[in-house]
Amino acid sequence: MKPMIRCIDLSFGYNSNLIIKNINLEIKSGEFVGIIGPNGSGKSTLLKLLSGVLVPENGKIYLNGKPLDQIRIKDLARQMAVVPQNTEVLYDFSAYEIVAMGRYPHQGRWNRESIQDYRVIRKVMKQTGTWKLRNQSIKSLSGGERQRVIIARALAQEPQIILLDEPTSSLDINYQIEIFDLLQELNRSGKTIIVVSHDLNLASQYCDHLLLISKGQIYASGTPDEVITVKNIRDVYNTEVIISRKYSGRPYVTLVSKRRLPEVRKDLPWVHLVCGGGSGQKIINFLLEEGYPISGGVLNQGDSDWQLLVQNDRPVVEERPFSAILPETYQELLERMEKADLIIVTDLPFGLGNLANLKAVLKMREAGKPVYLLEKVPIEKRDFTDGKAREIYEKLVLKGAKVVESMESLAVLLKKGGSI
Repeated sequence: MKPMIRCIDLSFGYNSNLIIKNINLEIKSGEFVGIIGPNGSGKSTLLKLLSGVLVPENGKIYLNGKPLDQIRIKDLARQMAVVPQNTEVLYDFSAYEIVAMGRYPHQGRWNRESIQDYRVIRKVMKQTGTWKLRNQSIKSLSGGERQRVIIARALAQEPQIILLDEPTSSLDINYQIEIFDLLQELNRSGKTIIVVSHDLNLASQYCDHLLLISKGQIYASGTPDEVITVKNIRDVYNTEVIISRKYSGRPYVTLVSKRRLPEVRKDLPWVHLVCGGGSGQKIINFLLEEGYPISGGVLNQGDSDWQLLVQNDRPVVEERPFSAILPETYQELLERMEKADLIIVTDLPFGLGNLANLKAVLKMREAGKPVYLLEKVPIEKRDFTDGKAREIYEKLVLKGAKVVESMESLAVLLKKGGSI
């Protein structure tokens, strides 16, 4: 398939300061492309070049095989529409009047609105959920409503391609999702979508192809899995992140804390934590602040306790999201627990998927390893295994595991050396 948009050795700058440097890229019909990168990397400038708003200093842009600079403005507007970053409207037009402005490429200079214009306007306003807003002033609409009206105006041009510059930058999170859901719908109906976004997670979850821009050049290009990597984000954004795969299976970025922690103290016992679902947050933070060497697991990737441990560069025995503990992971857990001086089990819920954690703790206790059971909520209320977890738990207590009812009591015991 021939590319819809093709750029060859594209460069652009102001006053001999190059902002875009020798970019080569191809965008195929029907793609949903996200342009990501730090502030000042050249994302919006690249979009303006693709739309013809800016003229490159060097290189060429082709649209459906024809040089962009040889396409008449009205002809270009029938093929391509732009939703700018600033969607503020100075005059008090109705939503309908704003969308009707998108029909200009199909009208003569003095033509009135035709029946066909009305049909297209009605269709795109219904498609974007703005028909009910048609008589309202654009100035009276919420940010999300106004953005949908502006997208409807772009659709009224009946373009093949829609380019959007930070379409969700000033919107609340519910409107951000709403706008990207709409763009995904439009893409599935056949539109080519090219969007600049500062939000790596929105771009990752919705776009099929990503361009990561750094200092005016394409640093990485490909699927979200190929572009959203720890190394790429570290190199381009100069920050550490965790990449997990929640829900959709696509990369999800979590920033790593840069707080200063005490050095890990070699004179303190190594603590292995069995936690999950946020049950370990308080004890993890306490242990980090005190300088204890700690590890955790088994934890599913994306779990909040997993995130806190990984953010602070602590070893974790991990399993895929929503997966039960596999035999090889269980073996890794036993090896990790054997290295620890003591084990703490938080008051997490137990299901069949994580019951192996409790079995491993029992095995360690039988071998003489100190075990603390943090029990703010009785095991009966946390057992979702038809009594299997409770049975193991009671065996642990019989074999000398110490039940502790508060975080404060546990902290006191740990400071005394942690032995049972």
